[in-house]
Amino acid sequence: MATVGTVELNDTVTEKVADGTSVFTYTAQLADSNGNPVRRANLDVKWLQNKGQAVKLSSPVSKTDADGKATITLTSTTTAVDNVLVSAQYQETAAVPADNTVSFIYNIASAKVGTVKLDGTVTQKVADGVSAFTYTAQIVDSNGNDVRQADLVVNWTQNKGNDVVLSAETSKTNADGIATITLISTKKRWMVSPSAVSTKIRV
Repeated sequence: MATVGTVELNDTVTEKVADGTSVFTYTAQLADSNGNPVRRANLDVKWLQNKGQAVKLSSPVSKTDADGKATITLTSTTTAVDNVLVSAQYQETAAVPADNTVSFIYNIASAKVGTVKLDGTVTQKVADGVSAFTYTAQIVDSNGNDVRQADLVVNWTQNKGNDVVLSAETSKTNADGIATITLISTKKRWMVSPSAVSTKIRV
């Protein structure tokens, strides 16, 4: 009985941008029980993927050509997703996974600061020249996907002039695309709010 012998990723890369148009192409080869190619056209091959609505197969079924090969494309949405596994199945035989997983990743070209959060719940500390607040900024792309890339430079500003001091004018992101800064008091009394600090990314 014929089965899916192999499923190959046709692309030479395994990461593409999650922009709603990026695609990967796969080819399944039917084989007999001895591993010989089944060269027969118009046999239905069923396709599966493991990421639900985060990605789209061009069709749930494709037909073999005269060499017993069936092809399908996997298209991104605008949601970044890792380790997408495509499999092919012939009739009721076991599904066969592709030789590589793929990922649709963030778009670095549209990177920006998505959120700036004050760490913790305390918003008042003593103005003693030592007390500090810590802020974290998350870098995202235009679709809201976290840009998980290190060493992006984030510029920091604050709105209280010489009354407070930022630990640096810039900080770099870690591998998760998060940059951190501390805001240090002088000896002048004031109340902090999350909006007191703002950011801008420099890629």
